[in-house]
Amino acid sequence: MTLVRLVYLPGEPAINSLCPKSALLEGVGQLCEAGFQTDLQHLGEVRSHGEALISETPRVALTPAEAVSGLPAAALTVFYAESRGDYEQVRKASLLLAKYHPETTQLLAGPFAVHFATCALADLPVLDGAISDHLSATLPQAALYLLGGQKRPDSGDLSFQENGGKAVWKRRAAFTTLSPFVSRRRCEKNNLLQYYPLSFSEGPCAFFYQDKKCSQRGSKSAALLFNEIKWLHESHDATVFHIDIQHVASEEVEELAQRLLDHNLMILYSLGNATQSFSRTTARLLLASGCRSIGFRIPTGSQRILEDFYGMQVSISAMQSVLRLCRDTGLQTVLHLTGPCPIDDIHSTAETVRFLEDAHPHSVTLSPLAVVPHSLWFCQPRRFGLSFSYKHYQKQMDPFRLPLTLAGKWNRHRLAFVNKVIQDYAFKAGLLFNADERSMLLLRLLGIEGVSDSSRFLQHLSRLLESNDAAGLSDVIQKFNHRATVAVSRDAAAMPHFGQVAISR
Repeated sequence: MTLVRLVYLPGEPAINSLCPKSALLEGVGQLCEAGFQTDLQHLGEVRSHGEALISETPRVALTPAEAVSGLPAAALTVFYAESRGDYEQVRKASLLLAKYHPETTQLLAGPFAVHFATCALADLPVLDGAISDHLSATLPQAALYLLGGQKRPDSGDLSFQENGGKAVWKRRAAFTTLSPFVSRRRCEKNNLLQYYPLSFSEGPCAFFYQDKKCSQRGSKSAALLFNEIKWLHESHDATVFHIDIQHVASEEVEELAQRLLDHNLMILYSLGNATQSFSRTTARLLLASGCRSIGFRIPTGSQRILEDFYGMQVSISAMQSVLRLCRDTGLQTVLHLTGPCPIDDIHSTAETVRFLEDAHPHSVTLSPLAVVPHSLWFCQPRRFGLSFSYKHYQKQMDPFRLPLTLAGKWNRHRLAFVNKVIQDYAFKAGLLFNADERSMLLLRLLGIEGVSDSSRFLQHLSRLLESNDAAGLSDVIQKFNHRATVAVSRDAAAMPHFGQVAISR
C-alpha cells in the first residue's frame, strides 16, 4: 500500500498546539477508505525530555523538522499549517525533507494555505502543491491523482507548482463516508489535550471581516457538522470540542444543539467567533446540549465603525443583550475585540469601554488589525484609510508577513494605548484579559475559579508551553482529560433535567 503522511508542526506555544487536529483525523479516515496506508505525525505531542521520534537514535533530541525528515520516506507528505508560525516550521521541515527524500511529493494544507497558497508556493519551490479548501474532502482525490494515476480534472481548489507557474485542480466530489481510523502510528491519549477543533467554515481564519474569499466560501450544514462530531466521538472517544461559528446563522447553531440532544450525544464544547445574536431559548438549548463557553467576535463598540469599516450588519445593543443573557444562563462569555483601525479615535475607544461595561463578559481579548489578500481592505485601501506598497507586495510577498498588519511607530503607539485602556478596565471590572473560550472551558474543567487564580494558572500554563516542560504539561493534560470524562458522565446522568430546561419557554 502507498504511504501518505500527514504532519502538524506547531509554530507557537499555545493551548491550540496541544490539541488534536480534527481535519487531519478526518483526512486519515478518508485516505484509508480510498485504500492508502496512512501515518499521522502531530509534533505538538507532549514527550519526555530528550525523546526522539526515530527509534534508531533514541538518545538524540531532534527538532521537529529533523524528526520529520528522519522518518521513513512516504510517497506523499501533507503539511498542515494554521498560522504564520506553523508555516515557518513547515518551511524548515519541507526543505530538509526535499534534501533527504527528494522523491516525496509535498503538499501544504490548512487555514494558512486557504488564504496564502500562492505566496507559499512562490516562497517554497520544493512544495508540489497546496490545498485551498477543506482538507478531508479534497485530500483523497488529490492522492488518487498524484499517486494512483487517475486523470487530472480541470480548475479549482488544489494549486500545483508547474514550471514556475501555477496550475489548479478541483475535486469532482467529496468523500462523504468517514472510515474508522487506521494508521501506522496513533497518538497516545494523554499526550494531547482531548479537545477537538471543528468549524462550520471550509477554511476558518479569525482575522477577516471584509474578505471576499470568506463570503464566497460555503459553510457546512448543522447536519454535516453533527456527523463529524459523531464520527470523532465514535472513532476517537472525543468528548470535548471547540466549534468555530463565525458568520453562521443562529438557526444553524440551534439546529446543531438540538441534534446533539435528540441523538443523546453527550459532549462538552465551546463556541468561538460568534457574530450573530440569538434568544434566551437558544442559549438554554446550547447549555443543555453541552456548551459551556462562548466567544463573540465583535471588533468594536462603535456602531458606526462596526458597519462602515468592519462590514458587520449587527446591532451593538443586540450583542450586549446576548452576552448578558448567555452569562445569566450559565455560559462563560468572552468578547473578542479588534483594533485599533485607522478611523478609531478616543471617542470610539470610549464607546468600546461602555460596550464592555454593559455586556460584562467573563473575559475580553484584543487582537491587532490584520489584512489578507483579495479582501476589500486590501483591494480598496484608501476607502478604509489603509496604505500598501504594491510593488513591494508583488516582488517580496513573504508568507512570514501574512496576514498583513499595520506597521509604523504611530500604529504601535495606538495599539499600546488601546491595549492599556482595555486591560485597565478588565482589571478594574474583574474580567480576565486575553483568555479565550477554550481557556475558559479548560479552567472550568480543571475546577479553577476566580480571576486571580485563573490568571495565575494561565500564566503558569504559558510558561510550561514556552519552556516545553513535558512533566508539567503532561500533568495538566491528564487532569483535563480525566475531568472531561467525569464531567460528561455526570451530565449524562442529568440529561432529562437539562432537556426539560432547554425546551421551556
